[in-house]
Amino acid sequence: MYEKENQIKEETFVYFKDNVQEPAPFRSLYIDLVDACNLACGTCYRGLRLMKNKRGQMPLDTFERVLDKAHETGHYGIWLYNWTEPFLCRGLPEYAHMVKDKELFCGLSSNLSLPCADLISTLQYCDQLIVSVSGFTQDTYKINHKGGNIEFVKRNLEKIALAKSNGKILTQVDIRYFNFPYSIKEFTLFQKFANDLGLNILLWKGLGDPMKRSPIYIKEFLKISGAHKPAEVGILQPPSFSACFNNINFTILNKNADVFLCCCSPNVPSTYIGNFLEDDWDILQFRAYAHPHCAHCIIKIPVKVKANMDSPIVRGLIKQLENLSF
Repeated sequence: MYEKENQIKEETFVYFKDNVQEPAPFRSLYIDLVDACNLACGTCYRGLRLMKNKRGQMPLDTFERVLDKAHETGHYGIWLYNWTEPFLCRGLPEYAHMVKDKELFCGLSSNLSLPCADLISTLQYCDQLIVSVSGFTQDTYKINHKGGNIEFVKRNLEKIALAKSNGKILTQVDIRYFNFPYSIKEFTLFQKFANDLGLNILLWKGLGDPMKRSPIYIKEFLKISGAHKPAEVGILQPPSFSACFNNINFTILNKNADVFLCCCSPNVPSTYIGNFLEDDWDILQFRAYAHPHCAHCIIKIPVKVKANMDSPIVRGLIKQLENLSF
C-alpha cells in the first residue's frame, strides 16, 4: 500500500518551490469536514470569526458520495481542510482511509497545536501534511497563532518524525514557517529543530498583520460586497476569455458539501455558488467563473478559457441559460 501511495505522490503531484505553489496536474477538492478551528489566528478569516465555529461534521456516507462525484469530475486530489482544523474531526482516520480506498491523493494541513490522538493512524493514509507555525518560543508563536501551544506542535512533530523513521508512515511533511517582521528572528531555531527531525521546513511569506489582527485581503473583500450578503448566482462579470487558476483547479466544500468561490475568500453567503452533490458540475464551474467578486480580485491568477464545448465553463453557461426563465 505504501509503495503505491508513494508512487502517486511522486508522479502526479507538484509540491512547493521557492514559496510558489506550482500547478498540480489534477484538480483538487478542499473539504472542511468540520466547521471549526481550535485557534484564533489574527490573519485568518476563521480566526477572526468572520466564519464562526459551529458544531457537527460531514457524515461518512455523505463524504463517500462526495468522493464518488470527485472521481467523476476529475478531482484526484482530496485535501481534508480549507478554513478548519482537520484533527477536530472525530474518526479522521476513517475519512483518510476512504480517500485512499478510492485511489485518490490525500492531503492535510494542520496547526498541530492540540493533542492529536489520531495523528499517526491518520497519516498512514495521507500523502502530504502541511504544518503552519509562526515562532519557536511560545511568546512569539502566540502572536499570530492565538490560543495555540507551541509545545504541542513540537511533540506532534517528534511523533511524526519517529513514525517516519520507523516506516509506519510515508507522508511528506512540509512545515511552513510564517515570516512576519517579529517572527523571522526565530526561524533558524525552528529550522534546526526540523532538520534534526529530518523534516522539511519552508520560510513562508506571512500575509496580513497579526499585531493588528487583520488578514491582508479582508478590507478588499469587504469592499467588494458585504460578506454576509448573498451574491446573485449567475450574474456575469465583464466578458473575458480568462478565468482564475484557483477557481478552475480548486473546489471548496464545507461540511454540508456546499461549494464556495475560492480558497482565498471566506465561506460566507456572498461566496456560496451551490452544492457539490445536488448541482451540475459544469454549472458550478460557470458560476465560479462568472462570480462578481472575481472581477475585482487582487490575487487572481489568469488562465485561458477554451471557447468550445470542451470547456466546462462554456457548457455551464449554456446549462445556466437553459435553466433561466424569461
